[in-house]
Amino acid sequence: MKIRKIVLVLLVLLSIGLLFGQEEVKEVKPFGLYEGMPLKDIEIVEDLGDSFYEITPPDPSTEFGQYYILLNKDLGLCKVIAIKIEETNVYGTNVKSEYNKFKEMLTSNYGEPETDYDFLLTDSIWDEPKDWLMSLEKKERILFSMWKVHQTSIGLEVNVYDYYSQECIIKLSYEFSNFKKFCDDKEEDTKNKL
Repeated sequence: MKIRKIVLVLLVLLSIGLLFGQEEVKEVKPFGLYEGMPLKDIEIVEDLGDSFYEITPPDPSTEFGQYYILLNKDLGLCKVIAIKIEETNVYGTNVKSEYNKFKEMLTSNYGEPETDYDFLLTDSIWDEPKDWLMSLEKKERILFSMWKVHQTSIGLEVNVYDYYSQECIIKLSYEFSNFKKFCDDKEEDTKNKL
């Protein structure tokens, strides 16, 4: 009888710990899309070939202008990419501001990023403030953050789209847990064709 009471108390304490001791993490369903989602449930703008599609998501954000997915007929939706093209100046003022805005939103939803890079390579000659955009163009500057939520990797990064027009791409990507299998299958398929 005494053992049953102890077990009952332990179960109650364990369930209280499970209910209140863990932080609730938001489910990852970017733009109304989810892991394994079948192609038939997604509005395709263009089939770009090799399992790559431009789409209109069920719940698009006005912040992003283009959406792409990687989808395998057996695995369903594996990766989502949202693109925003942002005009900036040589100092990167606008694009850094937009990047930080998205980073704050993602941090609010998913916690602090697991990886957070904002640096210039040590041997870069593009080290003046007015060289910010050129250093990004030359791939000598990194501006990237990544979150891990459940089995999903969420990446936010900035790249140069057109240096002379001073336009950058802000790319937000979601790689679901089935993305590794997608890549492994692609590699195996390529290997078998050689």
